[in-house]
Amino acid sequence: MCQIAQLSYCLQLPKATKDKHLILLIRMGKYHRSIHTIDDIIRYTFAVIDIINSQPAIQLYGLIILLDFTNIRLQHVSQFTPDRVRRYIDCWDKIYPVHLRQIHFYNYPTIFDPILHLFRSLYRRKFNDRIYFHRRTLNDSMKKSLHLFIDPSLLPNEYGGQLGSVETEINKSFIQWTQERNDYMIQLEQYGVDLKQVSQLLKNVKKERDI
Repeated sequence: MCQIAQLSYCLQLPKATKDKHLILLIRMGKYHRSIHTIDDIIRYTFAVIDIINSQPAIQLYGLIILLDFTNIRLQHVSQFTPDRVRRYIDCWDKIYPVHLRQIHFYNYPTIFDPILHLFRSLYRRKFNDRIYFHRRTLNDSMKKSLHLFIDPSLLPNEYGGQLGSVETEINKSFIQWTQERNDYMIQLEQYGVDLKQVSQLLKNVKKERDI
């Protein structure tokens, strides 16, 4: 997990919105497929979210997720099988205790359209009006599109914002913050996942919702 942290793959941005929503940036194309699997990356991401979810601000006001597809390659896309996408969405939608205010898909290529369509079809319909797409362009229109929802003063300069660079001070500060909770990260790294138990748990949750 420490290696993945150095990649500035997943981090909380330092400032909240005027409505006190915190912002989680996930840079989907920042890891090397030959070194880390998508399951390694997802496990790290959920560990980070577990930590930031302990903050009262997220519990009270919610979270905005910015999914950045810059530098994503075919080897990344090939890992998003329908079954894997379905399982992750089920975890978010039915189990994970995070109040999502918005999800932004930023700078994504057209090759990702089928996966995004699957994502949207699987998520709760009432949440669809909180999902926003900023397709890859040759100019700054996707940055301007993002700024309609997130003020530039809250964004790193890679996104046309007024903060510093993600690669330097922002990620360095976030790593230091997570290192203060390093014992918890180490504990999570020791856990495995039994997919059969996960599937059964999701079925049980669905049954309870239908009652």
